[in-house]
Amino acid sequence: MKFLIFFSFFLFVTALDLVNGEFDRKNCIHNGVTYKEGEEFHEKNSYLRWQCEDGSMIIKSCIDFDGNNVKPGQDFQNIGKISRILRKFHCFKDGETIGYNPI
Repeated sequence: MKFLIFFSFFLFVTALDLVNGEFDRKNCIHNGVTYKEGEEFHEKNSYLRWQCEDGSMIIKSCIDFDGNNVKPGQDFQNIGKISRILRKFHCFKDGETIGYNPI
């Protein structure tokens, strides 16, 4: 019964969105914030730049102290999260994963 109610509600919301022309599965939600297709953001305490792609938030690059994009394979400087001093990091890509390590 609960499934039927949920499914009926889903169909109603979907139909309503389609009528209003607002239904878009390509929007992304991250920490309660909605991002449109292609929209980018970076979190204040993160060294990563994210982008909304096909409904999923994808890490696109690292970012340096000045907010510039840093491609995988490049080194960059940023404030250490624990030390709170300017440190050097290496941006890497392992398969589909992009991240960083201190140097």
